[in-house]
Amino acid sequence: MVEAGIVPNEKAAFTDEFIADGGRAWVPKHALHPLDALTLIASAGGVCVLAHPGMWKGAGSVPDGLIESMATGGMAGLEVEHPDHDEGQRAKYRAMAARLDLVPTGGSDCHGLRYDPVRLASEATDTDHFAQLRARAGR
Repeated sequence: MVEAGIVPNEKAAFTDEFIADGGRAWVPKHALHPLDALTLIASAGGVCVLAHPGMWKGAGSVPDGLIESMATGGMAGLEVEHPDHDEGQRAKYRAMAARLDLVPTGGSDCHGLRYDPVRLASEATDTDHFAQLRARAGR
């Protein structure tokens, strides 16, 4: 939309007029149930990490019960360190990861130039935790 000259920047595309639910450029999408996604990921030899649980459906967080169900269903990790998680959220998800035997991860949620400064590598998963994720692949 930016390249076509419809909007001046990416932020302007994510408005009620265009990409938000019901906007002119909105397209409904099929949402795979999270537990079904876990099965698909595991069958492909991968591991599932829930990204930025503090950000879900607007200003909400992923419900704790869903995170617990996903952990029981085979999820391997939980993103704790994220640029948009405040210290309270980080502490909550760090404790939840420990309680549910999930590998705590970090991620920059980099989407190119959408953020200034660019977030690439602003948060990371340490090498020990990355090794734990690799070891859980294909369990």
